[in-house]
Amino acid sequence: MSLDLLKRVSSTLRPRGSCHAPGAKAAGPRTTTLAIVGSPNVGKSVVFNRLTGAYVTVSNYPGTTVEVSRGRSRFGGIQVEVVDTPGMYSLSPITAEERVARSLLVEERPDLVLQVVDAKNLSRMLPLTLELLEAGLPLILDLNVMDEAEELGMEIDVAALERELRIPVVATVSTTGRGVAELRRRIAERLACDSGASTQAPASIEYGAELGVAVNHIASLLSQEYGLAQRTVAVMLLAGDEELTDVVAEREPERFAEIEEIVVRTRALHSDPLRYVVSVARQRAADTIVAKTTTRATRAASGWRAALSRLMMQPLTGIPILLIVLYLGLYKFVGQVGAGYAVNLLERRLFDAHINPFVTHVVQRAIPWPTWSSLIVGDYGIITLGVKYAVAIILPIVATFFLVFAVIEDSGYLPRLAMLLDRAFKAIGLSGRAVIPMVLGLAATPWRRW
Repeated sequence: MSLDLLKRVSSTLRPRGSCHAPGAKAAGPRTTTLAIVGSPNVGKSVVFNRLTGAYVTVSNYPGTTVEVSRGRSRFGGIQVEVVDTPGMYSLSPITAEERVARSLLVEERPDLVLQVVDAKNLSRMLPLTLELLEAGLPLILDLNVMDEAEELGMEIDVAALERELRIPVVATVSTTGRGVAELRRRIAERLACDSGASTQAPASIEYGAELGVAVNHIASLLSQEYGLAQRTVAVMLLAGDEELTDVVAEREPERFAEIEEIVVRTRALHSDPLRYVVSVARQRAADTIVAKTTTRATRAASGWRAALSRLMMQPLTGIPILLIVLYLGLYKFVGQVGAGYAVNLLERRLFDAHINPFVTHVVQRAIPWPTWSSLIVGDYGIITLGVKYAVAIILPIVATFFLVFAVIEDSGYLPRLAMLLDRAFKAIGLSGRAVIPMVLGLAATPWRRW
């Protein structure tokens, strides 16, 4: 199937001049929604805070422990609810965070999607951009952390990138506020459907002859609404998305056998898993766009931050740095300062010396019956034991641990640690990202015994 035909197929996903993706919300009173998406550690939360200010609520997504932040803002006179979705790498979920992010896009069907990307890693970020565009979602691209890209000697032609993607593209540095005013203006234009570029349908990705035919065949068989373009649903089915497969089997009972047959036949034609074939095709398309719009770095990153970043990811220097972080951060600060000095100060010098004797004296005078007063004070009293343990023992240990963890996370050390340990973790069936739950698991370590 030719690329021109694929482009004509994709143009039916979102008619020119339409404000909403396929399956957009019905007309009538409703809340205008802006969803912020992107990979982890690209500055989504900072952009979210810049757009919403202090009017933010944080809650768990129903049925999960994944937190979703919501806020409100005005763009060109339009009141908008802004949703900061969890980090995602693809619309085909692997983690709980990705599953929640896709659910928000599919179920809430936002009027506009703002994808925040790390400008210095544009080639790695654009495959998700292409996937979101192919899904028919109304998109704006935010090239964040442009200052770091410029420090690396990268030059991104924003206008050329906008022409290639046919969507609004804005360069920002969210930490300083650079470009945020322009971002707000483009969001307002897109919500009002005043931007011509924002209504042009993007070209489809060329997946190859056999896979392309299968994608279009399956897309033509889908008759129900899934919140995403039928072509994207077809790609996900071929890539083995189990959740979506179950949904399609339920909604398309008459056609599902034929769809399943196409999936099995197409998989047999490829030696590699179809998820990998699809990823390679998207990465190839992304690399082509980057080559046209970006001048690659001509010099290595300079400065002490770049040098330290490289040292953290090299095994020879990264492992000693890790040991130093564990020793100073966890053992010395949490183990000695938190579980040692702070616990001793609160437990012995505050509760044992002052609070417990005072409370015991007051309670025994107010309640002269030992059976009842022992519920509040005494060896097993609610205040003398329960409150003392919660405030004097648990609180300083947990507070110091999460203070250290916040510093490690906000400094950018966690993703570098994940890179350092990725090869070792893969030997036991994990990825480098597993370092985060393993570090969090140290919170249960009996620090006080140290």
